[in-house]
Amino acid sequence: MPGDAQRQDDEHAGPLAGLPVVKQAELLYEETEQLKEALERRPAIDVARGVLMAT
Repeated sequence: MPGDAQRQDDEHAGPLAGLPVVKQAELLYEETEQLKEALERRPAIDVARGVLMAT
């Protein structure tokens, strides 16, 4: 049914919906890299927080 397909597209429309696919991929790649960096730094931040809380 055409209405169902349109409704499904509307449900999955996000902040990147109007951008070309290549630009969406670039933005998602950048975000993924930032999240990886944040996960790598988290243990050091947690240790520092523990040291501060202990003092």
